[in-house]
Amino acid sequence: MKVDIFNIEQWEKPTNLENALNMIRKIKTMFPIFGIIYQSGDITGQAEKWNYNLTDKEIQEIATYLDNNHDCDYGITWEHIDDAIKTVMSKDDEPGMCSNCNGSGEGMHDGTICMLCGGSGVEKERE
Repeated sequence: MKVDIFNIEQWEKPTNLENALNMIRKIKTMFPIFGIIYQSGDITGQAEKWNYNLTDKEIQEIATYLDNNHDCDYGITWEHIDDAIKTVMSKDDEPGMCSNCNGSGEGMHDGTICMLCGGSGVEKERE
């Protein structure tokens, strides 16, 4: 299999969403990759349901949380985004208790354990 040399530094930085999506489409034709794209508006739209007006830093923290903690068996759903928002925004509410499962240790689906605390009900230290 022949692979072309790929140097992203030679590419122009996308100036808008459409240019970014076109770049991703081009990369996908060059390499057998796949992925799911969410926009910050998906996070802020869900946050409005919980009366949160997020800063750019909070949006990035929620997106990073989703990327690091999503369940590959279920993907990322609106429920996952809601849980990530509540987890990140309530991290200072009750120190010690897991903010993802409210201390129950239960996961979002029957028979699963909380992905944040591993089922202990106590939030682990963040690195």
